[in-house]
Amino acid sequence: MITFGAPFLGCGDQSLYAQNSLFQTLNAADAAWTTAIPQVWNPLPHQYLVLRSGDSDDPIINVDFYNGTITAEFPVVNLGMSMQQRVEIITMTCKPLKWSIRDVMRYWDFSS
Repeated sequence: MITFGAPFLGCGDQSLYAQNSLFQTLNAADAAWTTAIPQVWNPLPHQYLVLRSGDSDDPIINVDFYNGTITAEFPVVNLGMSMQQRVEIITMTCKPLKWSIRDVMRYWDFSS
């Protein structure tokens, strides 16, 4: 898990927190949902939450809190001579907390 330590949550911490928060909601859904937190390199290591339904008509949902996006990738539709995939992207923005170098030094150990 990619982590920076409290109170600064890294992308892995954010994904794990969301996964744990959504667990009861996903279990109550009409389809069985599974979660994953893959690690990709872009160019540094990065993690995000992936939600997959057991129903093949449901989209694959990628939740990336660090980059502020939710992407829904719907199943590919065969249109005869061509294929089409619908992708919807929601962009989130938030006002970051104000912090100073003093706050960082209080939570991180730079002595090693």
